[in-house]
Amino acid sequence: MTARLGGDEFAFCLAVRDQASAERKSSKIHRAIMAALQATDVSATCSLGAATGTDFTGTLLTADQTMYRAKQGGKSSWRFNSAQIPGHR
Repeated sequence: MTARLGGDEFAFCLAVRDQASAERKSSKIHRAIMAALQATDVSATCSLGAATGTDFTGTLLTADQTMYRAKQGGKSSWRFNSAQIPGHR
C-alpha cells in the first residue's frame, strides 16, 4: 500500500519476513527512487525513513521520526529503525 501523507511526504506499507529483509527492501526502494530522480531533469532528492512494527500508527510515527533523522544526516539518505515510540504498542 502506498499513500501520500501531504506535501512531498509519502508512505508505503510492506509485509516483510524479518528486520534484515525490511532493511534490504528499504535500501532497494531508496536506490530505485534516487535512480529515477537522477534520470530526469528535475532537481530533487529523496530522504527515506523506514521502520518495522505491528502497530500501524506507532510504526508510521517511528518511520516519520526516522525520516527526519535521515534528512538531518544529509540529502538523499535513508535510515531504518525497528524500535517503537515509547507509549505505543
